Amino acid sequence: MWKRPMFHRRPALHFTLFLLALAALLGVSLNLPQSASAAPVSNPPNFGPNVYIFNPSMSLSDIQATVNQIAAQQVPNEFGTQRYALLFARRS
Repeated sequence: MWKRPMFHRRPALHFTLFLLALAALLGVSLNLPQSASAAPVSNPPNFGPNVYIFNPSMSLSDIQATVNQIAAQQVPNEFGTQRYALLFARRS
């Protein structure tokens, strides 16, 4: 009696192995996400002079003073070109 070739019994497994072998031949690397326990970045990126990043360790009076200073500039310059971004970092 004639037997089927082995690859007909498990086509999904063989197709997966074929894709892995093809990826290995082409030099494709799998970029897996790093673990959640990776060390945080010590130097935040420089967003420019018009971006203020506030964090929970800053005093409320310093934050309020900065916001008041920016608001005083923005009131007469409502539709002007000088814009500011105020970002608040979350607690970790």
